[in-house]
Amino acid sequence: MPVLNHDIHASVRIGEGYRYGCWNRLDNFAKFYWAPQRIFHSDGSFKVIPVRVPIKTSHECRYDGAGREDPACAGCRHFLASDYVRKIYERT
Repeated sequence: MPVLNHDIHASVRIGEGYRYGCWNRLDNFAKFYWAPQRIFHSDGSFKVIPVRVPIKTSHECRYDGAGREDPACAGCRHFLASDYVRKIYERT
């Protein structure tokens, strides 16, 4: 289906100094967070208790190597410090 070509709207245009949210972030990530959990009783009532949930997501740079010189990564101290990124550069 054909789509009309039009200019990018100014509100979604990425500027020259754009950086990703992970750019030069601090390394003080939380190891867990607290979430409410309901404990149900046989009479149908329940009690809410806090449960500790570990955070298991990656904290390293996850740059995918698409376009070797990504301007949004320029100057980030995590960019080439990541083993994941180094492996991508070795493959290409």
